[in-house]
Amino acid sequence: MHPGLAERTDIHFRRSASDNEPAMVVELGPREAVIPVRDLYRAFAIDADSADGRMLALIAEALSFVSSLRCGELLPSELRTGEASWQPEPRHASLAEARLRLRLAALFAPPGGQRALAGTEALRRHADDPDVRRAVQRAFTHVAAELGLAGATEVVELVAVAAQELAFIEALRERLLVPVSALRGRLGALLLAFRGDVTHREMLSRTHLLSGLAEQEIATQFHEIDGQTADTVSFLRNLAQHRGVIRASRDRLYRFLRYFDTMIAAWAAAEAVADERLWVLVLHTYRGLAPRYMPRQEWPGVGQVGRSRSRNRKPKPKPVATMTW
Repeated sequence: MHPGLAERTDIHFRRSASDNEPAMVVELGPREAVIPVRDLYRAFAIDADSADGRMLALIAEALSFVSSLRCGELLPSELRTGEASWQPEPRHASLAEARLRLRLAALFAPPGGQRALAGTEALRRHADDPDVRRAVQRAFTHVAAELGLAGATEVVELVAVAAQELAFIEALRERLLVPVSALRGRLGALLLAFRGDVTHREMLSRTHLLSGLAEQEIATQFHEIDGQTADTVSFLRNLAQHRGVIRASRDRLYRFLRYFDTMIAAWAAAEAVADERLWVLVLHTYRGLAPRYMPRQEWPGVGQVGRSRSRNRKPKPKPVATMTW
């Protein structure tokens, strides 16, 4: 590390609270100096292609997975080994395995049986059904023959290995997609309840629109990974090659989770009563979503949202901070 950085013991790296950009934080007694990582290249004359330049780029990327990093600390495992620095719960692996088993059972079901074996909402309950279990065992025998394996036992082991990778996707589906969808639903309910409230209607309308764009972007990520694993036999046959795709999707979705985590927690703790605290939360949600989802030329200053439209002049758009992952 550059001597100008390595010799300091009072610095660490984290994302700036103002614009979420990776930054170096220097502790100055009770105060902090926050310097964007992108400015360090010029301040210390660091070439981007040098060892120090590449390390700064890795540090910036590491802040997508950890909250802070000090000089000398290990980079998160996502950047070192490809393994995740967090773990899903056992039930997520069970859910991923059940999903794979049902897909195989549906694939090898007799004519007319596919509908009963696929697309159920009660996934775990369906997977425990005795008829479905027998169908799964028959499917394992077929898959073993297609993949040239010794028997169904090897297919069971292969499915379990695949489920360990997909467990991260199931955990993120639960922790990210479901609560963001719920957040949008609450905003929609508020918008409907206060449709006659001129003071709050515009803020609610804009925030609800942005939350819909966020939900759509996140859902698209899950649709893509589900599509990549839909051909289950091919997926199992080429599991080693698919592992990299799954992990890239896992890390991309985890970056989304870290972006939305505080917002999700705030809405989970919010009371249903539309008091002043709830309106402050709506405002903070707008501020969190606007830099990512509002087109630059359309984003008004937050203070202008909800104001009376009695003035004829249009508000000038404020500059948007680029969110870099």
